[in-house]
Amino acid sequence: MFKKLSFSALFFISSYAFAQNPTQKIIVEKGQIKNSQDSMTVHISQDLMGQSVEFNISNITTNVLEIKNIADNKTTVTATLTNVKSSFEGMGKSETYNSDKPEDKNSEMAKAYADKLNKPIDYVIDSKGKDISPEKPVVAKEGDDSNPLAGMMNMAGSAGNPAEIAFMILPADSKKGSTWTDTLTNNGIKTSRTYIIKSIENNIASITLLGVISGTTKIEMMGQEVNATMGGKVDGEITVDIKTGALIRNSTVTQMDNSIEVMGMTVPVTGTVGYVVNYK
Repeated sequence: MFKKLSFSALFFISSYAFAQNPTQKIIVEKGQIKNSQDSMTVHISQDLMGQSVEFNISNITTNVLEIKNIADNKTTVTATLTNVKSSFEGMGKSETYNSDKPEDKNSEMAKAYADKLNKPIDYVIDSKGKDISPEKPVVAKEGDDSNPLAGMMNMAGSAGNPAEIAFMILPADSKKGSTWTDTLTNNGIKTSRTYIIKSIENNIASITLLGVISGTTKIEMMGQEVNATMGGKVDGEITVDIKTGALIRNSTVTQMDNSIEVMGMTVPVTGTVGYVVNYK
């Protein structure tokens, strides 16, 4: 959870100790620090000309989030990627990368993360924790040929910017059994999500997430732009502090049912994506 809370902030939060009504804005303080570890595992199967091609991907990242400034209901969060551990197996190729190992610093995977690792990026979020950055931070090109994970990770989808996904504001008067829905659209892909509150104990809510993914988009794979049709279902569990809006844990499993257009052929792409992020 966040560190360096002042006495006044602690008093403000504790004054609601006996209430269960969720905050309607994030509760943060300048200088607070939050660490997150994101873990994504991907298994993908492609059926190409009657042959099945399997891919296995693992990606673990550690981010440090610091509240840099708060003004006019806007919060600037500095996110720094401090560690990456990745592995890739597929098409007879196997690679691993650990940013902490000196011997990995000249690998092809290292080049893909060179402009991200240990380079702070500022994001601006509103009082609900939503990204309102005036300019989207520049990150490494997802389709870079030097990163064998890129195309497959594009098919799996991305988690979103690390500042925005660290918070979640529940609807007012939420209680056990409450449900609500939202829709996220990004690059032609729509995700319809339903949330169900399983329990609220000591201001910690446990929430079930059910989602449906659909749409078409263009992605880069092996240096080429291809048309992709996305489909799938998401099952997840979320734990959030309803008094501050700070996420504690988010865990999802996505069953993919996608396809891509390659050389005039439609190639089915199915698989499973497991994603877990823990905050402390």
